[in-house]
Amino acid sequence: MPYDSRFIDLEDPPDWFHTISPFGKVRCCGREAVLFESAIINEYLDEVYPPRLHPPIARAGRQPSLIEFGSTLLVNLTSC
Repeated sequence: MPYDSRFIDLEDPPDWFHTISPFGKVRCCGREAVLFESAIINEYLDEVYPPRLHPPIARAGRQPSLIEFGSTLLVNLTSC
């Protein structure tokens, strides 16, 4: 898989970095679109570059369920 590495000074990040990583996270990936969460980057790479590392049950069940669980918790916390 081709890639480019860019090192970021976390104490003085360049302006373009905040454009692609709104939370200032260092792990970024993107050509068509920018991804800045490690779990999402891993899921994308597993989807695009064979062989698949996660079996179908993990992709269909556990991972999306955990994402929905986390989203529901956030909604419940903010609506109190």
